[in-house]
Amino acid sequence: KQLVGGTTNKIIMGWFKESYDKILIRVYGFRSEVLIDRSQEIENMDLLSKSGLGSQLLGVFNNGICYQYLAGQSITREMVSSPNIYPLVARKMANIHLIKTEERKNILWDRIKKYIDLSPESFQDSNKDSLLKK
Repeated sequence: KQLVGGTTNKIIMGWFKESYDKILIRVYGFRSEVLIDRSQEIENMDLLSKSGLGSQLLGVFNNGICYQYLAGQSITREMVSSPNIYPLVARKMANIHLIKTEERKNILWDRIKKYIDLSPESFQDSNKDSLLKK
């Protein structure tokens, strides 16, 4: 079953015999590696999984990955402000920030510069162009 909602990737859900034992196969979008460091993404997924905070990475292939499906739902604006939900989100975020990692160079500004450098100066579509220039 193909899932919807990804920006550039294609995500397919599959299972062998029991539908509760689902996996996801993500095929990377065309040239998405220009902005996303896939080896770092895989390392982060593995670290989160080993910390009990993410899906188990099941396989890596040239243009995608296979990983465990975790049932859930996307959080909405209403849910974020719910007293029943936001403490749970805050607790999980705190747990993520407690994960011990190696000290690394901050790449945020390099990534932002790369994104800006890849952004077009203008669009042929006048609606998109006017949004860009606002």
